Amino acid sequence: MMVPTKTKHLTKAARLLAGLMLGATLSACTSVGDISSHSSITETNKAPSYGPYSYRAIELNKLVQWDVEGKMAVYTASKNNSGNLTWRQRRDYFDLLITGPLGQGHLHIEGSPGLVIATTPEEQTQASSVEQLFAEHFDWQFPMQEIRYWVRGIASPEHEAKLTYTETGELASIEQAGWQVAFTRYTQVSGLPMPDKITITGDDIKLKLVLKNWANLYPFPRLNISASN
Repeated sequence: MMVPTKTKHLTKAARLLAGLMLGATLSACTSVGDISSHSSITETNKAPSYGPYSYRAIELNKLVQWDVEGKMAVYTASKNNSGNLTWRQRRDYFDLLITGPLGQGHLHIEGSPGLVIATTPEEQTQASSVEQLFAEHFDWQFPMQEIRYWVRGIASPEHEAKLTYTETGELASIEQAGWQVAFTRYTQVSGLPMPDKITITGDDIKLKLVLKNWANLYPFPRLNISASN
């Protein structure tokens, strides 16, 4: 189903749009990991006892599917751009549609382990992974493995993380792998806070995500902590 009839390199114009949005697809590169292993987490201020980060992280890490719509903007020293985002995740398969401002142009990326395909109205390209696709077509680095966790409001289990919280117990920031991640707004999804506005800042790039209309989360995190006992 995903084998293209024609494979080319992305055009220069398409690369800008693709570079803007490829970071959002990273959750499909690998299977969801175990948040309880590998990572070392430092909490600079404790979350309230009714909603501890450790419990939320374990529950949110279990998610294997979600639908979310929103917007994405990227800022570098040489270029700025933005677009609308529709992201559909189903275990190891993802389907991502990005449309430019006022509907000018679009990028469709879909993939599963071993094959990722990016399509614009003019051309199509493929690679064995998002990492390979990004390395071959773009000239700047991006936290590809971490962002699939950050969009859920949790730290990646692969690197040490420094966390801070809001007064109401939501995650306020993550400092991880040389990146600063700020969660400035949440939205309630059936009573659970899900990230709404995220700013990700690196040495030479800033990425802003506004995530709307979370839906079809599975398995949906349990809100009753005692249910896990």
